[in-house]
Amino acid sequence: MPVRTQYGINYRRTGGQSYSAADRHESRSTRNLGIVMEGACDKEARALTYRDATGTLTAEDTDRSATVPGSEEQARYMAALSGYERAVITGDATALGMWLDDRHGPGSFAGLFRTPEYFDA
Repeated sequence: MPVRTQYGINYRRTGGQSYSAADRHESRSTRNLGIVMEGACDKEARALTYRDATGTLTAEDTDRSATVPGSEEQARYMAALSGYERAVITGDATALGMWLDDRHGPGSFAGLFRTPEYFDA
């Protein structure tokens, strides 16, 4: 029987345990990677569908980098978001993990997202 063990950067054990826990009911933000993946995929699908329907797809659509006019801080932020989007769409969280480790210390990705029950039998 096929089992989905990865959805972008959200992992799942073959027994069904998700990498990240459900958010608390009163939470105003999410650390649930399933929800993050849904949002990222929806955003990307809408953008690509629009460009496809209007005949405006470009070669850059497969290798976008975010650029915006403004301060250096804004440009760095947009570049980080673009890199995050590419990691989410491809499922390769290596660069995201390294960025988080550099910024917050080793093991930051697991510390932010992994539920303690992920390795339970």
